[in-house]
Amino acid sequence: QNDRGSYSSSVRGMIGLYMQESNVAQKTRYLWAIAGFPDCEGLRAICRIARFDPEHTLRIEAVKCLIASPPTTYSMRKKWYQSLKAVFAGDEKDELLGLVYNYAVLRCETVALKESAEAAAKEIEKTSGIPVEYPVATTAPDDMKKRILAFTDQLAVFQAKPESSVVQPGHRFDILLFIAIAELQDVAGLSAERDRTLDAALAVRTEKMRSDNPLLLIDPLEEEMFIDHYRVAEFLEASYRYHWAERHFQLVSDEAPIPVKIEANSKIYDMKRLLAQYDEAQPFLDKNIALLRSDDYKFKPGNSDKVIKHCLAAKDYCYAMVAAGNNDWATAKKRVDSCLKENAEDADALILRYEISKMPAFADDQYRKDSKQFIDGLLAQIENMLQARGPNFDLPQACNHAAWLLANTDGDYKTALQLIKTTLKAEPESALYLDTMGHVYALGKDYAKAVETQEAAVRLAPEATSLQNALKRFRESAKNEKK
Repeated sequence: QNDRGSYSSSVRGMIGLYMQESNVAQKTRYLWAIAGFPDCEGLRAICRIARFDPEHTLRIEAVKCLIASPPTTYSMRKKWYQSLKAVFAGDEKDELLGLVYNYAVLRCETVALKESAEAAAKEIEKTSGIPVEYPVATTAPDDMKKRILAFTDQLAVFQAKPESSVVQPGHRFDILLFIAIAELQDVAGLSAERDRTLDAALAVRTEKMRSDNPLLLIDPLEEEMFIDHYRVAEFLEASYRYHWAERHFQLVSDEAPIPVKIEANSKIYDMKRLLAQYDEAQPFLDKNIALLRSDDYKFKPGNSDKVIKHCLAAKDYCYAMVAAGNNDWATAKKRVDSCLKENAEDADALILRYEISKMPAFADDQYRKDSKQFIDGLLAQIENMLQARGPNFDLPQACNHAAWLLANTDGDYKTALQLIKTTLKAEPESALYLDTMGHVYALGKDYAKAVETQEAAVRLAPEATSLQNALKRFRESAKNEKK
């Protein structure tokens, strides 16, 4: 009660509802909501519930939340594990609190293991000149592997107890518990165990929330059967676990109601672009086009035709990138022009058109002038948005959009650098924003900083092939500069 004053008004309000409620099942839903606030704002309250709540069932749910709800950014997660370790030190004999403590200890050790491996690889790079390849492989000592396996068994026993799922069998935190274990197993090199754990996470089926859910006004999608898998996938995507995220988005795409399927397919498409898997991206656009045109989709949004056009434009972009990868620039030119005809705001398509416009064999003066005009038009549009800053305006995203376009079309270096610095000030651990910063430094011919920044991006998101490819280019440019 006395601690409530240090929370935001939103968290205080939810804590108030939790305290006033007498029904355990209802209190659990408030508890999940407290744990789900952005930036882990409510997790301190969850720690107190885990330790002091007189209701054992609620303590169980709080423990699930603590293990399954880490922050998404690397530095915040590191601090979170250290905090949990410090908060629950000495509570090892308590079954529930000891579970959290043991988990926190293992997470701190695996973080240290990962950082030590990266530092060692950097030292080898200095002496040998061989660049570090991310992700850096880690070798866990046998003792750590044994303790991770023991903890996995301990958590499995805990989960199997009837009281552990008496409130709501199967929900987001049950799925994320498996993800938390899989991450431990992954760093320790327990690949077979990790794969079984990831399969178990996919096998969780959430129950449909009742219509009397008090959180319905907060998130109407809460009552959809597979929304918890969608939320898990979003968490994994934000943590740059793209391959893991894709499996949960795919599950939603296969079985959820149509509006959620469309969202899941869009997410998979976006990730495929980051992974430079343009051939594999196109089928998800086809699925969305079919769903948007389907007679089964009874509540079509008013902009369905516009969304379909954007999907068709995105398909053209994918075709263009595949053609460019095969040095079929004539096809790439045709496809990218078709893309921009339907969606002139696709910055990546404009960048590809700009690259084509510099090739004398595939473009003339008018084509080059048109390319510049299209780019200037989009930059002016973003500038207007930056000036207006209307409701729901995303300043970091808008600045990143403009910086990305400038960096990849030989734009003004100082402007691009100022924009991306504004972006990173808001989200310093965004791999995608760091990627933009790397490209901006490359625009300014500062290849040493470009490599350093791009390595930071790749460390965060090693699965993103497009980021890896940029790092290879920047390293090559840095190497040539020294000659």
